Amino acid sequence: VAGGTSVEVVGCSSGPFAFDAVFPAEATQEQIFEEARDLAQSALDGHNVTVLTYGQTGTGKSYTMYGAPGDDGLAVRMV
Repeated sequence: VAGGTSVEVVGCSSGPFAFDAVFPAEATQEQIFEEARDLAQSALDGHNVTVLTYGQTGTGKSYTMYGAPGDDGLAVRMV
């Protein structure tokens, strides 16, 4: 995925998986929220919306979604 927004899985007949955004490890909560902020309105407008965090244990998935005291994550910012 480095530098791109799609992934091809060898042996998978579904084709490449495409993503609207992929963030590097050094991305801030603010950068991620700015990219995802319109998703909250889309959900309220009746569209299906998914935010996926994926990675190994300890890589920041929960932090991205929920944040830390003084550094809110996506779930808190979208409400």
